[in-house]
Amino acid sequence: MKIMRNSEKLFYEKLKESKRESENLSSIFKQLWPLIKHKVKDPNALLKKIVGGGDASAEEIAKIEV
Repeated sequence: MKIMRNSEKLFYEKLKESKRESENLSSIFKQLWPLIKHKVKDPNALLKKIVGGGDASAEEIAKIEV
């Protein structure tokens, strides 16, 4: 039973850590977006590349932005 509690505690700690990281990234993006939005022709395509294809190279992303 103790192993289960420890595992659950670790799970929730990792979940909180992930949430904090996500909030930090969101905050950074919100600050950067006004600076870069005029360079992005198709924000939806960029978002799909970033979210869906995490292995997209900088060159592939740059093609979408320009």
